Amino acid sequence: MAKTVVVLGGGIGGLSAAHELASRGYSVRVFEAMDIPGGKARSVRLAGTGTDGRPDLPGEHGFRFFPGFYKHITDSMRRIPYAGNVDGVYDNLVQATQFQIARMNQTDPVLVARFPQSLAEFKEAIVALATANFGIPELEAVFFATRLVALLSSCDERRLEQWEKMSWWDFIAADKMSKEYRLYLARGLTRSLVAMRAETGSTRTVGYILLQLVQDLLRPGETLDRLLNGPTNDVFIDPWVQHIQQLGVDYQLQRPLAAIHMSGGRVASVDVARADGTVENVTADHYVFAIPVDRFVHFLTPDVLAAAPSLANLTRLQTEWMNGIQFYLRDDV
Repeated sequence: MAKTVVVLGGGIGGLSAAHELASRGYSVRVFEAMDIPGGKARSVRLAGTGTDGRPDLPGEHGFRFFPGFYKHITDSMRRIPYAGNVDGVYDNLVQATQFQIARMNQTDPVLVARFPQSLAEFKEAIVALATANFGIPELEAVFFATRLVALLSSCDERRLEQWEKMSWWDFIAADKMSKEYRLYLARGLTRSLVAMRAETGSTRTVGYILLQLVQDLLRPGETLDRLLNGPTNDVFIDPWVQHIQQLGVDYQLQRPLAAIHMSGGRVASVDVARADGTVENVTADHYVFAIPVDRFVHFLTPDVLAAAPSLANLTRLQTEWMNGIQFYLRDDV
């Protein structure tokens, strides 16, 4: 008889766990709190915005950044069937060719988002960099480059023991630099590409993501960024849910975690709420908690912490909200 697994949370983490487990013969149930699958990656339709037979406009929390160095999520995407696509959902990713830096009262430079693939693109890249006028002093730009070289030449031990414990802001000496350096190299790169704050993100985390992005940009045939060719749920999440259901996964919406019950130092069962307010007690051989850390900490009862004391460290993690704005255009640009 197949081992049973209960997955709490139906976002990217929960879907990934369910996909891998079901593919290996486990009997899996997924409980998602929202009424839309996908967790924080879901699309949110704005009611009343669809006209002339068009679906309501989809809201997205971000621009769905899939850097070239991503390997794991794209492997999963290749294994999610999608009608007309040889490589499944993966073929719904399109390469970004350019990106624009919007600035107040200045020109908005358009830069390449991949290694130039023609002489024309190479010329455009050089002209864009030469005319961007970021105002970063030459010596400061050189210093920033030496910081990246320091990361490249660091051993694994130094990355963990030193760079993990130092903020990116301190590592690149942002306090001692010009406002342009702080605007573009410290805050701009970090927030737009890594989605972290330079002041609090560790050098190991921020620095090595930036390095991988730079390497993608400089490597022929690679790209800095890939984007989905449609709303996330339409071209990624919903096909994923359908695929794991075909593998035998029971995926349920509006089923938030209500409680964790312990026995003998192990999870004995979990309570999962229903939309009508009642609660179902669920048991399994294994449990996967794939819910946001700021929600999960509320379930760290003394019994849970007694069984896994290290989970207390989760309460020390700092979480932040991220905002975005979308503009829907009537004409292609």
